[in-house]
Amino acid sequence: LRSLCRFKSIESLTKVYGIIGNPVSHSMSPAIHNAAFKHRQVDAVYIPLLVDDVEKFLKSFDEFKFNGFSITIPHKEAALKCVDVLDEVAERIGAINTIVRLKDGRTKGYNTDWMAAIGAVERALLSLDPEYQRRQEAPLRIREDEGMERPLNGKHVVLVGAGGASRGMAFGAVERGAKALTIVNRTVERAEKLVGEMKSMGKPC
Repeated sequence: LRSLCRFKSIESLTKVYGIIGNPVSHSMSPAIHNAAFKHRQVDAVYIPLLVDDVEKFLKSFDEFKFNGFSITIPHKEAALKCVDVLDEVAERIGAINTIVRLKDGRTKGYNTDWMAAIGAVERALLSLDPEYQRRQEAPLRIREDEGMERPLNGKHVVLVGAGGASRGMAFGAVERGAKALTIVNRTVERAEKLVGEMKSMGKPC
């Protein structure tokens, strides 16, 4: 870990990022981000942070001068309450997985889970469409470009799980045109809660 995060070479101008979770030791994010920083010669480090109480941690992290965080299980919903500003989509989803420190010192929360997950599903669906492969070479992007392919449009999507990441995926599926969404979860109560929240946003569920 010392070598990966190069603790001994951190200086006053080094940007420090972290991934907050519990557990967090399984995450590949530190290896991926630190390798990217090294390759691009960016003076930054990305460290794993085992955190039990995310609200308490984020209220006190100012003294450590972190530039931003990735948020993973089980803190994506609780962290929503701990930022100064919320991205509009993150507010609608009710969970965040990214915190950025703005130039004015405030923190802003984003949810990028839905873009990554739904984008992967859409790419997989499009890869099965020979016609699409013939007429489009550029990779699919999650943007509202005019005429862009929407392979989830009109589909019935089954989502396994009802946690913080699942909230983003549920939002993304219906945002991208799914006609119906079925949520499967270990606890019925949590699934029903997510169904209710999706319906309150006018989403089919």
